Parts: sequence; structure tokens; C-alpha cells
Amino acid sequence: MKILHAIPAPTEGSSAEKIRLSLPQISLEKPKPVDSPILKLFQLVLNDDHYWIQNCPLFGGEKEVPSLLVGPLGVTLIIVKNNHGIYRAAGMNWEKFDETRKQFRSESPNPLMSARELSQKVEGFLGQNGMEHIPVQAVIVFTHPGFHLESEKPAIRILPFDGLRRYVASIAQAIPAMNLVEIPQVVQLLAPFTAEKDEPIKELHDDFSFKEEKPKKPIKLPNVNIPLPNDDQFVKTVNKVPFTTRQLLLLAGLVIINIIILISLVIVVLSIQN
Repeated sequence: MKILHAIPAPTEGSSAEKIRLSLPQISLEKPKPVDSPILKLFQLVLNDDHYWIQNCPLFGGEKEVPSLLVGPLGVTLIIVKNNHGIYRAAGMNWEKFDETRKQFRSESPNPLMSARELSQKVEGFLGQNGMEHIPVQAVIVFTHPGFHLESEKPAIRILPFDGLRRYVASIAQAIPAMNLVEIPQVVQLLAPFTAEKDEPIKELHDDFSFKEEKPKKPIKLPNVNIPLPNDDQFVKTVNKVPFTTRQLLLLAGLVIINIIILISLVIVVLSIQN
């Protein structure tokens, strides 16, 4: 997967600047980047047909700037939340459980509404540029371990962090909705001034990565030479003995005890006969 980051716009008067000015609601202010564990997970699983766009200028005026995943399935908005508590989602309704009143109550802002508005913004922009057929969807990822959800067909897909691995794996196996020619065209529209940045993947085990792990190099141990007697016959004799010195002493003691018992029995038998 290729990662794209917004860079400052070119100087005024250039041809690239004229293109930028023709784009609606464009700003290159840098928002807060997405959590790296989420990015690393996508990077581990998806191939180079997918593009991860951070700081998309289309959302420069928004309080919340999602990352965009552009690939064979279309454009996916990745919205990261850190809410915790018990929530309920049905359609476009978003409620949180009130611990005081022991009931669900509507909560604002509604992340489902926000996600739909951002998706519509991307759809409208693509439509203005002759790409209204490109699928656009949004996914909200909740990273807090204390997040619990009761869902009934929510309008926007909601994922806890522990369900993200399976979702990313499903992207890699899904049937494409775009051809490989359209993907870079969409990327150029959504991020006209970007720089690709190859980020090294740190150790992050993933059962759905479908990538073979490189075998680890064996640890080389130092050669240790143990001095032995020069007498070859002695060495051969020692090697044939399967017992340790302590075991040999124990066996010798048992033999002596058996001899003493045998002699005692002989003496007793002879005394009885006499």
C-alpha cells in the first residue's frame, strides 16, 4: 500500500497552482494524523494497488479530517474515534447509555451523520470531475477498549479495533469495483499535491496478512574445545561407560552388601547342619 501525505501548494502563477485554485474548498492545513497502529495494519495486508491519503485538502475546512483509502473497491473514508461507553446505532440514529437514568439517549455530535456528510462531499467532488460512478463509503473505527455497541443495521459501517483485522482482510479478497487505470486518476483528483512516503513496517503480527514471514537467521554459538586426555584407549573406555562416578559408587556399595548377605546366609546354613 502506498502512503501519500499532503505537501505545501506550489508557487502562485504556476500551472499546478491554477489547477489547485479550481478545486472547491481546498486547504492544505495539516490536521492530526491517524493512529499509526491502524495505518500499519492496512499497510501489512494491502498491496500497491491501494493508496492511503492523509491530510486530504478536500477536508481542509472540517474539524475532523478522515484518511482516504483509494483502491479497487473505490474510495473509503477511515474515521477514527476514541469514544468509550455503551452505544446503540440503528440507521442514522446514535444513542449513548445514560448510567444515571439507566436508559439510552441521543448523543450529539452524531458520528453517523458526520460520516455521511463527509462521504457526500467526496461523492459530489468526484461527480463534478466526471467520476460519479466511483463507489464511496465510510467506516468508523473506535479504538477505545471500553467501547461497546448495540447495532441494528446502522447506515455507516462501525468497527471496534479488534474487528479491524478481519475487515482489512475482506478488502484484500473482495471483487474490484474499479480498474487499475481509474485508481491513480482518483488519487490525483483527491490529492493533487502529495508526496509518497515509504514507512517501514515495524513488527506487527497479523494473521490475515497473507505474507510469508522471513526466516530468522540461526544464532551462531562459539566453538568450545574441551581438553581430553591424550590416551585414546582411555577416552574410548570412558565413552563406553554409561554411568557417572556417583552411580558407579552406588552400584559398588550394593554389590558389597549383597556379598555380606550371601556370606551370612552360608554361615547360618552351616551352623544349622552342625
